[in-house]
Amino acid sequence: MTASRLSEHVAALAASTLPVRSEGEPLFRVAWHARVFSLIVSLVKDGRIPWTSFQKRLVGHIAANQPESGCLNAEEIDLHYFDCWLEAAHETLVAEGFITDKDVDEQVERIHETVEAVRTEQLTRKNGRDPLAVDLQD
Repeated sequence: MTASRLSEHVAALAASTLPVRSEGEPLFRVAWHARVFSLIVSLVKDGRIPWTSFQKRLVGHIAANQPESGCLNAEEIDLHYFDCWLEAAHETLVAEGFITDKDVDEQVERIHETVEAVRTEQLTRKNGRDPLAVDLQD
């Protein structure tokens, strides 16, 4: 499967209707949880990575990152669990040769730059200035 087909496959899995918990809450609280879950499950199902490779990393992250307070609500538990899931996915994808740490760092930097550009544009508009206008009085 080519990288673009894999991306399409993962996107289709993430976009599909996801089951809900017995309490009626969504299975995934935020979209990225579903995407990272779908990515790993898809790679395992396609035989691209062994489940045990990911599973050992996930168990290690959960064990190493136990919250100090044992009294977490359901949302905090989910967020903690998927933070560990993301770290395990990252390590597995690097170990299996799908990405490099440099790729991840560059993508994070692009996200920071985009967020900063949007923030600057919003602040400029909020202050009544057109962000594309040139001030000729300076």
